Amino acid sequence: MEITNIRSQVYNKKQPIDKLKIASALLVTSLILAAFYFSSQPASISKLQSGNVLNIFKALGFENVTMHFVRKLAHFTLFGLIGSASVFAFSFKLSGLVMFRASYLFGTLLAALDEFHQMFVPGRGPQVKDVMIDSSGVLVAVLVVGLIITIIKNKKEVKEA
Repeated sequence: MEITNIRSQVYNKKQPIDKLKIASALLVTSLILAAFYFSSQPASISKLQSGNVLNIFKALGFENVTMHFVRKLAHFTLFGLIGSASVFAFSFKLSGLVMFRASYLFGTLLAALDEFHQMFVPGRGPQVKDVMIDSSGVLVAVLVVGLIITIIKNKKEVKEA
């Protein structure tokens, strides 16, 4: 009877972490699929989508925003989200510099693969500048989210000690 009680207590404590691991993996996967979807759009559709976002900026009073800025901001933001989600996902197995490096390298590899993929999309092509912008978004997100996770983990360890 007592062994069953202990097993159920251990299982109940582990379950929320398992759900977070699954959720983080699904989030990373969803963001990768979103990046693949956007880079699969022919140039004409991609320009229309960017134009819609540009119109929103202009409606909000940002008259000096250009199409070029919107497109590069989209790269930075999407890969920043991928970096944030991946550092969170990697934080379950890794910590410290290994977690930071793995997340950054993962996001940068995805950025390079995303640009390579564009070689096969009508009117699109790979740009080294876009990989640099994407990896910059990953880096900023990995540093910010990674530091937050590290601080939370350290506070939790101090509390449990």
